[in-house]
Amino acid sequence: MALPALAVLTVLGSSVGQEVLTPLGPVRGRDYGDFVAFKGLPYAEPPERFGAPQPKRPWPSNETLDATRFRDACIHGGAHRDTDPTESFGAKREGLLPVVVWIHGGGFVKRSGSYPSFWGDGFVTDPEAPAILVTFNYRLGIFGFFSWEGAQANLGFRDQQLLLRWVQENIQAFGGDPGRVLLMGQSAGAMSVLCHIAAPGSAGLFHKAMANSPVGLFYRSRPENDEFVRSVARAVLCFGANVTSCLLRRPAFALRDTDIAPEYLRHLTAPWTESANMLAWMPILDAETLPLNPLDAMQQGKYNKVPTILSSVTNETLAFVPTELMRLGNNWPSYHETLRIVFRERADKVAAHYAASPDSSALPPARRAAVVTTDALMTCYARYAARALAARSETYLSTFMLQPHSSQMHLNSLCVEGPPAGASCHAADVLYQIPTSPRMTQRTKLFYATDAESKLARHYTRAIIQFVSGRQSDFVRYNASEVDAESTVSEEGSPTFLADVVEPRVIAGNNLDSVRLFLSLNDCGPVNRRPLGTAASQIPAAGLAESPSLT
Repeated sequence: MALPALAVLTVLGSSVGQEVLTPLGPVRGRDYGDFVAFKGLPYAEPPERFGAPQPKRPWPSNETLDATRFRDACIHGGAHRDTDPTESFGAKREGLLPVVVWIHGGGFVKRSGSYPSFWGDGFVTDPEAPAILVTFNYRLGIFGFFSWEGAQANLGFRDQQLLLRWVQENIQAFGGDPGRVLLMGQSAGAMSVLCHIAAPGSAGLFHKAMANSPVGLFYRSRPENDEFVRSVARAVLCFGANVTSCLLRRPAFALRDTDIAPEYLRHLTAPWTESANMLAWMPILDAETLPLNPLDAMQQGKYNKVPTILSSVTNETLAFVPTELMRLGNNWPSYHETLRIVFRERADKVAAHYAASPDSSALPPARRAAVVTTDALMTCYARYAARALAARSETYLSTFMLQPHSSQMHLNSLCVEGPPAGASCHAADVLYQIPTSPRMTQRTKLFYATDAESKLARHYTRAIIQFVSGRQSDFVRYNASEVDAESTVSEEGSPTFLADVVEPRVIAGNNLDSVRLFLSLNDCGPVNRRPLGTAASQIPAAGLAESPSLT
């Protein structure tokens, strides 16, 4: 398996050059004139399959580590390694700079820190808001989130924690401020961010957080995880009690394919069929790493209280609707049948609400389904988390509204075309939060088709860097005083930052009617997940310990 490695894109300061002496040893990056890139720096020893990550040991002081290229990506479905990037570019500054640690998405089964859209040279080259960007690899799929007797849980999450400790111990050598670290992620990366907020072992490793498009799912308990693992193990002909030893003997490619091939999940029991189609692997509730579901931890005040931005995109699930519908059979069901599959007995109330909405009633079925599921799975989840966080810590809301003319992050054909035909789909915001220039990829398609889109990227990244720096930014605090004892809320005054080319701005109460609908149904998401507000103690998770009170 590939060595977990990270890439550091760092602004060149007066004491930071192409060669840097870190606590682990000397490293050599590549100077691009306006910034220095250090690629493929190892933060861990090569991992054993299903083994906990171990910190990278120092190397001899007379040996300089070559950090001019990315290393292999951690093995995942569809690829064994990422190609090395071509070039990187970037701004020279003095003094310690704020640090942004980016956790990539990909459903916990794909992507890497060296994925072209995550290189982020535009993030570190703004002379008005210089910063350091850290991207990294962590173990994915069965290699990162398998858990069974004799194997520690949440290995990919443990990799992330080890990376955060590496940042605290090493980032100052690159000109970064270990006291100003923003933990930021998108999709599965955003789910990871919320897990770190809830994890006792992540306390003190970051100081602010931004979760972009966290999917509204609940994490599996031990019994639920064990049933899922049995199903996957049977698919690769591992039976009986010795699941771990059997999987250790299986070739890596056979296990890798459990991440991407639906037929490998054909043995799943009925309760798992729908949820596994959404995320096959994910963190599980675990006494050592994640003792409480993140939402439960937030509600109980047992979480790391750092200022947090919760962000979403206006048409998140349009990127997934065709795939999900295709899985239901050869013939696509009608819009109402789709709602019934997703929301079951709640489907009639959901359909009635959206039938009365002029913004959605005239849309084609796929677009209408995307509006509904975006509100239920993403927007409502972010709003619910904001309520819980705002009672005890600074919380902010953000919505990305731009319909990009072109993007490297389009996930299906419905998201490709620009306005008016296109839509702002899941992951459309990535290139505006950590901008990457076309020069990095040697591709002819421009990331930003208009000057307005390029301007929005600069505006958005500056707001993020101002947030982590402690300076005034466009993000406006969610008003915790609006939350009453019954968890109902009068949110007309709750501000949301809107990222759009028309004018980045703050509005009050974005998309509230639909959010209130799903909150009234006590379910932000499909009903095959446990309802909101259900205590973690009601799930019989073996070995689930009470979380210590975090400050």
